[in-house]
Amino acid sequence: KKLVEGLLQGMAIAFPVALLVLCGATGNAILALFAITAIGCIVSSVLGLTYLLGWYLGVKEAIAGVVVIGLAVDYTLHLGHMYDADEKHGDSSNVRSREEKVTSAMLTMGPTVFNGAITTAGSAMFLLFAELTFFSQMAILILATIISSLIYSIFFFIPLLFVLGPEGDTGNIKAIQHSIERRFCRRCYGDAS
Repeated sequence: KKLVEGLLQGMAIAFPVALLVLCGATGNAILALFAITAIGCIVSSVLGLTYLLGWYLGVKEAIAGVVVIGLAVDYTLHLGHMYDADEKHGDSSNVRSREEKVTSAMLTMGPTVFNGAITTAGSAMFLLFAELTFFSQMAILILATIISSLIYSIFFFIPLLFVLGPEGDTGNIKAIQHSIERRFCRRCYGDAS
């Protein structure tokens, strides 16, 4: 019971921290919310797999459950960053449609994400043959996380951006900050009334 509480407490800390990191990395609150949703799906899939495999929650599984969140962030973060790269780097003159942004993200970062998955999975394959159960279980967790991350980042996150992804300044954290400053700090910008 204590381990379940510890795992839930670790996730209660890790998910908000991951959301803050995603907000900072993408510069867009909507992208960060979509990404954390995908990451939640990845973590749920991996933890569901451990249940299906009949693994009981021990110390190593509790630690691995929190580590999975860190691994799950990677591919979604890279694709999300590339989706909004022009707007984040100040090139707002080149406002693109969702289709163009998704295509650009997949062309520029898709191969990198796929190759990263291959190399990480390849390194985990060696752990499968370890004599200690801990290492073979970690290999399965890593492989499950990598496969789930690849599937959810490409077949859930990217289509979500294609349909509902932010365009222009929508969700842009700096734009939101400037809007709040203009509304509540009239001395800074003169009397707007």
